[in-house]
Amino acid sequence: MIQKTYILDTNVYGELLIEPNSDMLVKKIKMNKSFFIYGVDLIERELSETPLHIKYKGRIAQKLLVELFESLSDEILTLTPLAKYLADDYFKKYKELAKSGKYKLKQKYDEKSLKTDFQIIAIASISSVNIVVSSDKRTMLSQLASDVYAHINKINGLRTPELLEYKKFKEVYLK
Repeated sequence: MIQKTYILDTNVYGELLIEPNSDMLVKKIKMNKSFFIYGVDLIERELSETPLHIKYKGRIAQKLLVELFESLSDEILTLTPLAKYLADDYFKKYKELAKSGKYKLKQKYDEKSLKTDFQIIAIASISSVNIVVSSDKRTMLSQLASDVYAHINKINGLRTPELLEYKKFKEVYLK
């Protein structure tokens, strides 16, 4: 069986946590040896920044999210200077295309979040990760962002990872 590599975006850990059948789903993900899940230091940091007052089933959500991240991550990838540079190129192209009028932006993007999304995709592209899973259709999975990744990665001779919506990812495991 061919192993595929994945990165789960920050929001996916929250989605997995609140699933009605969370334990079963996480167990299925861990047991599926055809998948290799990369954690990303940026994602772990974001999960660690979850406010401590947020509780889930009487427990501190931050602790649960970080534990989930650690239990699913087969290896941790870090943000390198090259990935930062590539993400900056994504951001410049994104701003350029956003101003072009070709894309309908429903709301203004949060620059910090967008840059983090771009850093995650840059890490994935440089590391030849097959699939990035997210539920963020507004930025990371948007057509504008997809066009940006394809354009900049083509210039740099990189393969853009497949972008998969969390709902579709979940369907694979719930069969």
